Amino acid sequence: MKLKEIRLKKDITASELAKAVGTDKYMISKFENGVCLPTPQMMKRICNFLGCEILQIYKKTEIYITPRNLAIEQRNEFNRANYYNFCCRLPKDCCNVLQQDKLSQFGYASKKDWLTKQINQFEIKYERFENLKNKRR
Repeated sequence: MKLKEIRLKKDITASELAKAVGTDKYMISKFENGVCLPTPQMMKRICNFLGCEILQIYKKTEIYITPRNLAIEQRNEFNRANYYNFCCRLPKDCCNVLQQDKLSQFGYASKKDWLTKQINQFEIKYERFENLKNKRR
């Protein structure tokens, strides 16, 4: 189930959810429409308020972008979880490349398209790593 479906099923407005988790209805809309992902802390608050599990909202293969200021023990908690933890630090020069006009020059339709392709590459490399690790056992 997706976030919006769960929220509507429980007869909760986006504004009510936003107020309960400490954000605004516009950010909730972005979460529901896949424009951006909530931080792990925000997702925990959303799940607590809605009384659901993360995996009811997102598939295991969907990612969390961990803020770089997240405490080490919190990072370790997410690393032990059953879903991906994808950290990404980009130099300022790279951020300029992620502007729409630059992305189209490199053959990407949007930031989401670029990120999807990066995730696919990550999954391929991760699968190879797992296969090598299993062969060594």
